[in-house]
Amino acid sequence: MADAFCEQVVGDVHMILMKPDAVVVPQYGNGAREGVVIAGLMSRNPLTFVPAFFRIARVLRGAQTLSVTGADIMDGGYNADASLFRWRLAVAAQRGGVESRILGFSWNGKAPRAVSYAAATAARAGVQLYVRDPLSRARMAKASIGPTVGASDTVFSLHEQDPDTDVFARLNQARAAGGRIALVNASALVSKRVDQPSEYSRVLAALRDQGYLPVLLPHVHRGAGGDKAAVQAVVDASPGEAWYVVQELLRPAQIRALLSLTDVVITGRMHLGIMALSLGVPAFVISTQGKVEGLGQLFGCDEIAVSAERGLGEVIAERVANSRLLESMRSRIADRLPTVNALSAKNFDGLAPLRSEGETASVAASDPIRDASRVSVVIPTHQRAHFLRASVGSVLAQTRAPLEIIVCSDVEDAATEAMVTELAASTAVPLRYIYDPETLGGASASRNGGAKVAQGDVLAFLDDDDSWEPEYLRVAIEAGAAAATDMTVVARWMVKGDVRVAAPRLESGKTAQDVVAVSLGTTGSNMVVTRDAFLRVGGFDEAIPVKNDTDFFFRFLLAGNTYVSVPDRLALQVKHGTGQLTGNTERRAAGTKVYMAKHAAHLRLRDRRHLRLSYYRIKYHLAKNPLMKYAYLALALTNYSPKKYLEERSVRRAWIELESAGK
Repeated sequence: MADAFCEQVVGDVHMILMKPDAVVVPQYGNGAREGVVIAGLMSRNPLTFVPAFFRIARVLRGAQTLSVTGADIMDGGYNADASLFRWRLAVAAQRGGVESRILGFSWNGKAPRAVSYAAATAARAGVQLYVRDPLSRARMAKASIGPTVGASDTVFSLHEQDPDTDVFARLNQARAAGGRIALVNASALVSKRVDQPSEYSRVLAALRDQGYLPVLLPHVHRGAGGDKAAVQAVVDASPGEAWYVVQELLRPAQIRALLSLTDVVITGRMHLGIMALSLGVPAFVISTQGKVEGLGQLFGCDEIAVSAERGLGEVIAERVANSRLLESMRSRIADRLPTVNALSAKNFDGLAPLRSEGETASVAASDPIRDASRVSVVIPTHQRAHFLRASVGSVLAQTRAPLEIIVCSDVEDAATEAMVTELAASTAVPLRYIYDPETLGGASASRNGGAKVAQGDVLAFLDDDDSWEPEYLRVAIEAGAAAATDMTVVARWMVKGDVRVAAPRLESGKTAQDVVAVSLGTTGSNMVVTRDAFLRVGGFDEAIPVKNDTDFFFRFLLAGNTYVSVPDRLALQVKHGTGQLTGNTERRAAGTKVYMAKHAAHLRLRDRRHLRLSYYRIKYHLAKNPLMKYAYLALALTNYSPKKYLEERSVRRAWIELESAGK
């Protein structure tokens, strides 16, 4: 990463190092390159940390930009303290007038809350977050961290090669004689998960059987946490299988030279896999934190990722023996590589000279809603087959027919499956029932499950007890296409029996901050969104039991997506007492607290007051003890205001009108 940065950036580079031997400062590029050793930056001892802090402040005072090489460290998966330090340093620099960015980093989706909060704070402060794969970006969006920039790893921008090594000379001779080379890395990371020598004995035997010359290579050296011991353990367990064992730790340019002679790579180190892919070489990368899967998404090659679990040796052995698979991977890698390189170059926007026209491929923006968009309708349900006839019927009555209808249940339900089968028999529109026992359950999980299998490029969600007017899809698609947006939000009626009441209508031009605490007109039944935007945002959050649509719409806007609002009331939101979360329940109160914790970095004072008011209102209605009831009432009133009363008056009247319907 240091090599790629120095190779790409114009101007003097001061590389902050925690210790003198942290990295060999590369001398590539245009400008001076020097290492600045500041020991004690990670110290908990104030006598050590304070002088280090003032020294780094002096370095930043003369800087124009601060770039943090993020890689795998930013999500706290390896070291939460190291992650927090980097996030806070970037925020401090940005607020101090030094443009800051985090380069090509990944996100594992299980970051400690403090790290997620620090990342969200950095994004709000204006730090530019360059996320290196679509899976990581979706995970960050689901955690309400943004905006982010879609990028790839900075190492894809590395071009230098140094063939001046003994191992290169030996591999070059073997290659000239018709030999096929397999570069194999044994990693200390993998050794912590599985019996690596045993697994690799199967891999090495398979490589030999396929005519490869296996070269064992250490890639990272961190003392006991390095690869040399892991490589030696593999050699000892499989004597005679390795054709060559690299003893020294090579520099990136030297490794790239070796890769130019290589046919396939097996590694437990992601950056060795990235260097291989950057040269078009198929690589199988062992995944220890669920991040390699995002690399596979970049190239459309899920086969790149191999889970760090027992049996990984057999998986890799089967893949290296499959010549058709390897050829297919080479083709897909070659097709995607120009785009991945262009994404990598985005990390250096403003830091590197513009490349000549045609040197890198442009990165196409995602398609908005189009007139020709194919619509998949997703209907989540939970043991309410009696509602489906009306909801599915309203979809089948659309003047613009959808591509398909997917009914997703979060529990196994024979009655629902039978109802879907009955309805499917009477329509030409493909209608299918989905139940996945692996899902967490709930409407959010069902919506995500439907989106996962949907064939359309636009998703239209409809709750099982709601319905649409016949013009709903036609108007929604036409409005989205005319505005070239990622989403259309359609106005709705709230319905109870024969009574219809106008629900709040979403206005145009709302920002993420406007909608973080309160729904301004979005529900699970009136949003039509491109599948690409839906997946980039991470779908609905299955971990929060309430305000799912508000959470999704906030993250949708936070990610930089756009919407158009349709004023015609074409969605019907039915109000009744069967299985809805709109009542005052303990689950809703607990969910409100979870929601507040998730979005803490984004909540203004008035947002917190609104959410606290909702929480205390629910607790007031639930309280049995009169003293607790009055205590919650008092707490609610401390978060109330005349302005809030006026804002709620029309909605309150609508609810009263609905509640009195049929009485």
